[in-house]
Amino acid sequence: MPDKSLSLFERLQLRNQFETLRLLTENNPKEEFNNEYYREMIEVLEEGYEFYYSDLYNAFDPKPVPSNITIFIFDVLDMYWAIESFKKKNPSDKDVDDHYLSTFRGFDGNHETEYLGMLRFILKKGKWKEVAQSASKTGNFNSHMELVGRYSAMVDIWKALPEKWDLTKEQVLEILKAGF
Repeated sequence: MPDKSLSLFERLQLRNQFETLRLLTENNPKEEFNNEYYREMIEVLEEGYEFYYSDLYNAFDPKPVPSNITIFIFDVLDMYWAIESFKKKNPSDKDVDDHYLSTFRGFDGNHETEYLGMLRFILKKGKWKEVAQSASKTGNFNSHMELVGRYSAMVDIWKALPEKWDLTKEQVLEILKAGF
């Protein structure tokens, strides 16, 4: 939880920002909820209702996502890009295509939320399109099961390969096997 104390100057700055947002959304019926929230926060700041300062932070996760999680996700996406490349070159290979982990499943929305949130942010940037195409098959990448440990084992195998961008069937199956 963020520090609940705000100086008078900080309250004034935040109050003015909320007033600007309120004015920008004032005549838009779609923004009615936000406009009411802005009015409430203005009152909280003007009156110094310290107990409600935490409401100012509702949109923020107080704990940042560590860089190592982002780098891990990059590695997982790169690995799946290589697997998708193999599948594209070998569309009739059912051993790979039918394997549960041959399609990127995402992360568990209940226990791997940092991973899932960061993944969705990364994919919005437009990279790893081949991997992103599986979103409709996977519930927008909510795997509903914890997969970080499995992906970690798979990435370790993939990274150790001498030519990790042009995989053979045996290499893909070895990577997928590491996930079980």
